[in-house]
Amino acid sequence: MIQKLVEKMLIATYPEFSKLNINHKLILDNYAKKYGHYSDFNFISVFSWDTKNDTEISELNGNLVIKMPDYITGKGIYSLIGSSDIDRSLDALLAKTDVLKLVPEVVINNIKYPDNFNITEDQDNHDYVFNVKDLVDLCGLKYKDIRNKINKFKREYPGFEKFDITATSVLDIDKFKSFHDVFYRWSRDKDLSEKEFELEKTAIYRLVEYSKEFNLLIVEIRHKGELLAFSFNEIVEPGYAITHFEKAIKIHQHFNSFVVHEVSSFLAEFGCKKVNWEQDLGLPGLRRSKSDYCPSEMLNKYKITNSIFE
Repeated sequence: MIQKLVEKMLIATYPEFSKLNINHKLILDNYAKKYGHYSDFNFISVFSWDTKNDTEISELNGNLVIKMPDYITGKGIYSLIGSSDIDRSLDALLAKTDVLKLVPEVVINNIKYPDNFNITEDQDNHDYVFNVKDLVDLCGLKYKDIRNKINKFKREYPGFEKFDITATSVLDIDKFKSFHDVFYRWSRDKDLSEKEFELEKTAIYRLVEYSKEFNLLIVEIRHKGELLAFSFNEIVEPGYAITHFEKAIKIHQHFNSFVVHEVSSFLAEFGCKKVNWEQDLGLPGLRRSKSDYCPSEMLNKYKITNSIFE
């Protein structure tokens, strides 16, 4: 029994790969803690979005290699994170694929001979990181518009004072129906295609199914028993969280601003000082909404090809 568990936890050495499974969480967590909590190497993010079970991982010169579907096209892409023997590792990977994507800045900083590679910034996939205290206090001119939106919501939405706002760490799969209803109504407002809807629904379901395995902070906002919004956040280490999913029914044009503020307040109560809202994928609306909250830092990512492809 122990031998089988150990085998499931181990990962293959490149060029071999291991299918990602729940037992690999500790491995990815260790890389994240050492090299920065990039969303693309966060276990929950990778595992949740592995909806077709085709994500694979490998070890290469002390670095972690990941092969997974592209967020937009669904085609397989390669990336890696680490700081050991990077030039040789990149050469090995670029012999197999024309381009590496979602490459964290820590990798770029450890390239000894950058002229051997064509490195381009991938702004669409930078992670947005915020100071939680800023999201709670909303002080200063830069947050004036957000304060006004929240105040307008409170003035115009009757009964907000009676919202039941709670947080838990585990979501019973039997309760998933109400979360599905919120997600469905949210997806209609966003005009998601059937493919997009099914993909994200499956990703949320995978997170819910294994919620007992994760260090989650799940915030629910209800009114008269009806779920109006939910937010799935992972406390990846003391003081640091990642927001994986946050959905709200459009009961008011500024309800989302209220939800962000309430979720941030819970994160602060649990000792979180920073929160990663992941990337905007180049979507104009998403980029605008995340930028409006004034990130304290960005986790930059890059694309890499051989210099001969310039």
